[in-house]
Amino acid sequence: MKPLAGLITINWNASIDKIGGRIGVVAIARDHNGELIGAMSTIDKTRYQELTTAKAIGAWLTADFSRRLGFTKIIVEGDSLEVVQGLRKEDQCWNRYEVLINDTKAVLLSFPSWEISHVKRGANTAAHILAQYALQLGRRKSGKR
Repeated sequence: MKPLAGLITINWNASIDKIGGRIGVVAIARDHNGELIGAMSTIDKTRYQELTTAKAIGAWLTADFSRRLGFTKIIVEGDSLEVVQGLRKEDQCWNRYEVLINDTKAVLLSFPSWEISHVKRGANTAAHILAQYALQLGRRKSGKR
């Protein structure tokens, strides 16, 4: 279903390099016509070795990226059901990555309009491939078109 005019859809994903102790995170922002309007990739050293935690970090980085680019109405899509469910909860989240979820919610609540949506891995292919590529690239990049 095509988003309404003015809505920005941001797909995010994360990848882990357990040997190097790094995560790669990518966010891809598209307008209501599906046109690319911004993207972010980053790698970070981390002690976390669990993919769900990496995706929770990715959700926070995506929310922050969206805020910095001045988006106001966003739909954030990711393939981690656990992270999406944590962000949807009305009350605070209490699990092993609670601080990340709660901090992400705080950023999302600063937007006039936001939604969080779970998508199947196949619908998140571009972000998945780019998150793995970010680890190979080894640099931070972000920008708005």
